[in-house]
Amino acid sequence: QRQMCIRDRHYGNPEAARDLVRKAMLLNPRYPAAYASVLGQIHYFLGEYELAAVRLREAIERNVNLLTPHVFLIAALGKLNRQEELDWAASQLKTMAADFDSNQLAGMLPIQDANMLADMRQQLQRAGL
Repeated sequence: QRQMCIRDRHYGNPEAARDLVRKAMLLNPRYPAAYASVLGQIHYFLGEYELAAVRLREAIERNVNLLTPHVFLIAALGKLNRQEELDWAASQLKTMAADFDSNQLAGMLPIQDANMLADMRQQLQRAGL
């Protein structure tokens, strides 16, 4: 329940959320993969695609089974126009979740901005998902 309060309080304020996640990471040097994933997502929403890719790769290295960092990494690589890396990341996701496609995006992410969701879907489709 505490997590919901933090998320609700900082929803729509990625800078404040970024600060909280960074603080949590400093307080717990053995932080779970989800922390790196959330930080990568925040960077993505701020348009910091290079930083997003770094954190999302870290999240995947910490826990390869998390689906969300794979999805956001593909979107970030698409924004960075890194086609070779994009193709590789998409193949990794397909290995992990063979039936995943961009139409599932709306149900898995709490994105209320239709333009942001459409843009992410476009990046995933670019990768063949």
